[in-house]
Amino acid sequence: MMSVESELYAALAGLPALTALVGKRIYPDVIPEDADLPAVVTARQGTDPVIGIGGAKFGEFAQMIVSAWAPTRTLAESIGDQISEALRVAGNPVTNRSGGYDEETGNFAATLDTTWFTAA
Repeated sequence: MMSVESELYAALAGLPALTALVGKRIYPDVIPEDADLPAVVTARQGTDPVIGIGGAKFGEFAQMIVSAWAPTRTLAESIGDQISEALRVAGNPVTNRSGGYDEETGNFAATLDTTWFTAA
């Protein structure tokens, strides 16, 4: 079984319109301090395993957060649109979308939530 994180990365990195905006800057959990923007960061918020009556694991539903960070609101939202498309193509559509701003860095975020299923 591939990890949810590996599958999600493959879906995001596999959408040319998204990589045209962020290149290979798709990171798990946190954007490195020395990384250029724009960038995407993914994080697991929770996991619901799918367990059969006999105790066998059939897969899991993972609640994932995918955030686009950029120096402008417009660019963050454009990247968010491409993240949404990558999730739709992968069969795990967006369940929530919000915006954000980091006063310390002056950067904007578009944050998308999805529930990702991975079979065992």
